[in-house]
Amino acid sequence: MDDRQTLDELFRSAVPAIDIGNVEQLKQQFTEHPELASQRLETPGPWLRDKVGGALDTFFQRPYLLWFVAEDPVRNGALPPNIADVARVIVEAAQSADPHCLQEQLDYALRLVAWSWIARECNVQIALLDVLIAAGASLGGSADDALINGHFAAAAHLVERGAPLTLAAALCLERWEDARRLARSASAQQKQFALVLASLRGRVEALRRVIEAGADVNRVSADLYSHATALHHAVHSGSLDAVRVLVEAGADLDARDAVYHGTPLQWAEQSRGKAPYDEIAAYLRRGGGRIAFETRRADPSDAEDIAAAHRDSIRSLGPAFYPPGVVNDWAHGLTGRLYIDAMERGEVFFIATAEINGTRTVLGFASDYVRKGSQHGMSVYVRGAAARQRIGSTLLDLAEAEAIAKGAGSIHVEASLAGVEFYRAKGFFELSRGETHLSSGRPIACVFMQKTLATTS
Repeated sequence: MDDRQTLDELFRSAVPAIDIGNVEQLKQQFTEHPELASQRLETPGPWLRDKVGGALDTFFQRPYLLWFVAEDPVRNGALPPNIADVARVIVEAAQSADPHCLQEQLDYALRLVAWSWIARECNVQIALLDVLIAAGASLGGSADDALINGHFAAAAHLVERGAPLTLAAALCLERWEDARRLARSASAQQKQFALVLASLRGRVEALRRVIEAGADVNRVSADLYSHATALHHAVHSGSLDAVRVLVEAGADLDARDAVYHGTPLQWAEQSRGKAPYDEIAAYLRRGGGRIAFETRRADPSDAEDIAAAHRDSIRSLGPAFYPPGVVNDWAHGLTGRLYIDAMERGEVFFIATAEINGTRTVLGFASDYVRKGSQHGMSVYVRGAAARQRIGSTLLDLAEAEAIAKGAGSIHVEASLAGVEFYRAKGFFELSRGETHLSSGRPIACVFMQKTLATTS
């Protein structure tokens, strides 16, 4: 019998002791065979392969004995109440047998425990995490690992124990101030990871915030289940509200995943007969309630309709950010003449229109005008009922293209508090905060923002 076969037999005897929490048997085996705690199982026999199959070729390759404390991959569907003590005994044996391999054992064991739904269901996840952390496991991205499988308590505990707080973790744990801070310096890759993680877990407010921070609803995350879009994963979460947020932000209803080649609707239909998925499927069949709109360059005949859309935007979206007096003064005096005069001065308006109750209605507008030299100004307003339909984003893109065509080097906006996150998501950065004055003379808080445009030499 060669050494590898002997090790397989040792594992075959030790793993059941882990499963029932037989600490004394494990101690005896480590006394007789100290290598059991420090060597990897290179060639598992049928006793293991028949139970976990493909896991031995993917995330559970050449396992150490310590990794079995996580019960991930699932073999029995349970862990003993004293599994933390079992883990401690294995760690101590590994430290004695070969301390050089201990860090690798600890770090991946922590990840497996963070993933493990069996550990959570058996109420041993936190205790296991603490044993591994106390032994020196690197906390790394462990909070994100826990959140991938919806282990919010474990993720929060890991952050408390010192795990890095990522943008994704801050959003899913509803640490909004931290999320706002982290979003300012987050890379596009980090935002996409956060978007997909929030989608997987059906975290509605987290989705809204990461989309406002600039995550692309139609890009996959290279770091998390890259075979499908955020909308696919939101469907899988069973949260209709999460699906709505993504659809209203412009998620592609016809996107197909790279494995099953299914659309989000087809993913929902795979769980036909289950209430949340039937509701999601019905919503997606209706096109997600998305407004079918058209855009064009405005002319003076559109002025009164632009004014109506402007007033609606202020009165429907403004009250969440400003007191009633400011909102009333802001909307007062917005008549068609204002926009005709602006057009005559050279300001260019783009409008989005749609059939609403049989009437062609202006849903929103964006404008571009020259401030000074290559500095341009811009404004974007959308009716409240048409918000989160990518109307504002589409209109801004048209106004920006107009500015670029005229040689603009930068665009400046005096963003209302309601529009700051929208402009930030479109590449604007904050210059300062202050006030501007309404036609009534009343001051209104705003944020001065700028976007530098790419120039060609």
